Amino acid sequence: MKFDLSKGIPEPKVQLFAGRTTWTWCVAVSPDEKMLVVVGNSSDPTIRRFDIGSGKQIQPALTGHSGSVEGLAFTHDGLWLASADNDERLHLWTTKDWSQVSVVNANRALKDVCSHPHEPLFACCGEGDTLFFLDPTTGVRRDVESLGHFGHFRCAFSPNGQVLAVGGNGGSLSLIEVSSPRAVWSIHVGTHAIWSMLFLDDQTLLVGSEDGNVYRVEVGSGSASVALSAGFQIRSLALACGGQILFVGGKVGGFDGRLRSYDLAEGRQVREDIKFNETLDSLHLFGEGRYLACSKHPVGRGDGYDS
Repeated sequence: MKFDLSKGIPEPKVQLFAGRTTWTWCVAVSPDEKMLVVVGNSSDPTIRRFDIGSGKQIQPALTGHSGSVEGLAFTHDGLWLASADNDERLHLWTTKDWSQVSVVNANRALKDVCSHPHEPLFACCGEGDTLFFLDPTTGVRRDVESLGHFGHFRCAFSPNGQVLAVGGNGGSLSLIEVSSPRAVWSIHVGTHAIWSMLFLDDQTLLVGSEDGNVYRVEVGSGSASVALSAGFQIRSLALACGGQILFVGGKVGGFDGRLRSYDLAEGRQVREDIKFNETLDSLHLFGEGRYLACSKHPVGRGDGYDS
C-alpha cells in the first residue's frame, strides 16, 4: 500500500511478496529496513526472507520449526533473529550466515517475542504464564516469576528498555522491571484478550483489545482509560507521523480484515477503512513512517505497503 502521509492518506497501492502457500502468521522488518521476514502456520512454518526494494525472495529459507510461528523479532543491531512457535520452542538465528544457533524449550506454546531497543535481549511470552528473557550473545535465560495469569499473548519493551509490558487472556496486563525481573503492577484492561500493544513514550502504553477498544495506560500508576473505540477485534497497532496517526488492524466477524487510521490526538478516523478478506495480524511501519508491512490470514500472504 502506498501512503504519502505528508499529504494525508490516499487510496493505497499494494505490493505482494510471493512465496507463501499457507497462512501468514507474522512478519518482521530488519533494522536496516532492507529485509522483510515472513512466516506461516504449522502447514508450512518455513521462514522466508524478501528484499524490500525488489520484492524478491532471498535464499536460503530458514527451516526447523514444526509448529505455527507466532512471533518474530530482530535484535536492535540486526545480528540476531528470534522466532517463537506454538510447539513450545524459541529458535535463535545468527544473521551473519543465517544458521540456527540454538533452540530454547519453553514447555508451553509461545505467542510472541520482542527485542530490547538498545541491548541484545529478547523477551518471549506464551501460554500457562510463560514469560522469560534471553540474551542471544550468552544464551542465558531469565524466567519471570508467575504473574498468576493464564496465557500471555503480546509483549513490548518501553522505548528506554527499562520495563516490559505483557498482555494476554481476559485483559490481563502486567508491567515488568527488566533489571529484576519482577512485576511492578498487574491489572485487567477490559475483559477480553489483549493482542496488541505499543508504547507512545516511556510513560504511556497503548493496548489493543479483542473488545474493539484501544486503551491508554499510564505506566507509572497502571491506570487505564479508553482512548478510542474501533468496533472490531483489534489484533495490531502501528504509529506514524511522529505518533500523530495510529493504524489499527484486526477483523470483523470471522476473518474479514480491517485496516483503519486515526488521528490519535483527536480520536477521529482519518479515512475510510481498507477492507481485506483476511484478518490483519501484524503491522510494522518503517522507512521513516512511509511504509507499512502487514501479515494476513487465512489466505496467507505477506504484504508490503509503501509510499
